[in-house]
Amino acid sequence: MSGVLSRDWLLAEAPSSRRQATWGQRYRLWRDFRRNNLAMAGLVMVAVLVLLAILAPLLAPYDPNVQELGNRLGRPSAAHYLGTD
Repeated sequence: MSGVLSRDWLLAEAPSSRRQATWGQRYRLWRDFRRNNLAMAGLVMVAVLVLLAILAPLLAPYDPNVQELGNRLGRPSAAHYLGTD
């Protein structure tokens, strides 16, 4: 098991098993994908959007359906830096 998933094992010209061939093909695809700068930028953007979607309840803790009409035209304060309009 020491040589499993090493670069030599993944890039073998004649794989000894179907598993080795499958992992080798996946590694070659990842290596080619990693060389493309636009593809990597897109992957980073998608990862950031997924992370923001997961953390959305922490980033926006207020319910969008609840309105506070008594303070709808309040001045800027520490709670609302840009006002409440």
